[in-house]
Amino acid sequence: MVSVVIPTHNRVEFIGETVDSVLAQTYTDLEVIIVDDGSSDGTGDYIRSRYADDSRVRYIWQENAERSAARNRGIDEARGEFVAFLDSDDLWLPKKLELQMQIMEARPELVMLLCWTSNIGMIEDQSVFTLLPEKEDCDVDGFHQRLVALNRIISATPVIRKSVFEQCGKFC
Repeated sequence: MVSVVIPTHNRVEFIGETVDSVLAQTYTDLEVIIVDDGSSDGTGDYIRSRYADDSRVRYIWQENAERSAARNRGIDEARGEFVAFLDSDDLWLPKKLELQMQIMEARPELVMLLCWTSNIGMIEDQSVFTLLPEKEDCDVDGFHQRLVALNRIISATPVIRKSVFEQCGKFC
């Protein structure tokens, strides 16, 4: 199972579309853990009402402690062997998890698998997704070192074995 952790804070206007993009995945062995980091805009009421009949969705409220703490709480609550993260104003295409899980399940030595992203729009002058390098950039020397150095791995892309967090720790 993939546990999808969605940290949120005052994103009632976006969270429904985000959760729906997870529930629309062609890979269906998943749970959605929404960790509300102290919202005051009705996010909790909205989630509890909209997804009351969907056992795949769990809502957890905590005092505001910032996104890393919310992600860590989601990892603690995760029941799946795999964890994926999605910010509450981002979306996934329907086959995202299916394509990644085909590889993860076939390659038990992999601990994390990334995917590409696309910028699908702007909200308040900020990209909904940050673009990763173009595919042709991957063929140049030093790509992997630059990827790590520039921290261009955005939270919506990886699927990670939960055991990694147990061995290496969680977010700072």
